[in-house]
Parts: sequence; structure tokens; C-alpha cells
Amino acid sequence: SGLPVFLQGEEGTGKGEVAKALHFLGPWKDSPMLRLSSRRLTPPKFIEKLSLWLEGRRSAPRVSLTLYWEEVESLEEELQAILVDLLADQRVHWPGLEEVVFDAQILSSSSAPLAEAVTAKRFREGLFRTLETLTLYLPPMRERKAEISRLVGEILRERIPAGEDPQRFSLEALQALQAYD
Repeated sequence: SGLPVFLQGEEGTGKGEVAKALHFLGPWKDSPMLRLSSRRLTPPKFIEKLSLWLEGRRSAPRVSLTLYWEEVESLEEELQAILVDLLADQRVHWPGLEEVVFDAQILSSSSAPLAEAVTAKRFREGLFRTLETLTLYLPPMRERKAEISRLVGEILRERIPAGEDPQRFSLEALQALQAYD
């Protein structure tokens, strides 16, 4: 749809895998996905990454890509402003990038409730409302124990070389996995 998608879940819930699936199953599947860790990301580092990625792509009038911002609650104030501009007018207002129009799918994720960062005045409320337009909550496995045997089966099937018999976990092994929090 092109709406920003926000992935909320604890560490290890697969937010990065869901972001990849959204990218490759959506309208931006033929364009690159740029994955950005918001921790310790400064505006100059972001611009450097974006500029390096743009090399050889500037001849097009519009540049299409998916931007995946991990741990978005850690985004510093100036980067929040850059993201607001990108969402509002498809441009990054930075020397050397003003003329580039970005057709960008924005995906973001957080392990912590983003509303807490807004309440603590560390995150812009308007940006929060925009990013949370479409929110997907990814519960931890301890809340989805019934899915463990199916997931284990799928993982085993993926790892078996062609022509070999499928392997299975014993009932005791599956029970041990389901008992672990």
C-alpha cells in the first residue's frame, strides 16, 4: 500500500525477517532495501550510507527503495527531522541530496514501546503517529508455544538436502522446547 509499517516486538521475534518479507512481497520488491540500525546512527553517517548507495543511481528522476529503520526509538532528533521531511515531501534536505526524489517504503521497528519515548520527549509525536499508521505486533515464542512444532518442522524441511528423508524432533525434544520460556 505504501503506508509506513511499524514492527513492534521483543528482540528475537523476527522483526528483520518480517521487514524483508514485506519488502519482497510488496510493490518495492524490485528496488533495493537499505537496512539502518538507529543506534549510534548520526545524520552524517546516514547521509554517507545513502550517498554511497545512490552512486550510479542518480540519473533516474526518482529513486525507489525500502528504508528499514531498526530500533527507531533510538533515532536522534536531527535524524527524526530528516525522516519527517522524507515522509512529507520525498526529499532529504541535505547538501548534495536536495534534488533527489525518493519513492521510499518506510519500515521501522522497535523492541521498546515507542509511545514511552514520545512521553519522555525523546521522539516526535507526529513522527510516531505517522510511523504507527500500520503496526504489526510480533509476540515472542513464549506466547505462541502452539506454533513451535510447526516451525520446527518447517525449519527441518528447509535444511534437508534434496532426496533425503525428512528428520523429526522427538516428542520429548518438542516438549522441552515448549516448556522453555
